[in-house]
Amino acid sequence: MIAIPRVSTEFLIEELNTSGHAPLKFICDDDATYYCKYLTQFDRTEINCLAYEVVAHFLLKELGIPTPEIALVEVAQGTLDNTKIRVNRRLREGFCKSIYFLFN
Repeated sequence: MIAIPRVSTEFLIEELNTSGHAPLKFICDDDATYYCKYLTQFDRTEINCLAYEVVAHFLLKELGIPTPEIALVEVAQGTLDNTKIRVNRRLREGFCKSIYFLFN
């Protein structure tokens, strides 16, 4: 059985300005840095892409190809700093419907 680890946010570093999702960069309770993608609008295609990213992650690991770790990130109470968020304003505390990548 495949299990995706869960972590909680401790500090929002920044929202990245990209041409896509504008991921949020958090420090989490495992002391790792996570780039968290949040879907700002419901789009069935985007939901499918998230599932594909999870499948691709585990396939790459099985093949021995380096890939960043993923986790479900819970946005903990008090860790959203709206002065640092422009695109992801709808994000609320709790689990996001997205996947998250760890880069150390």
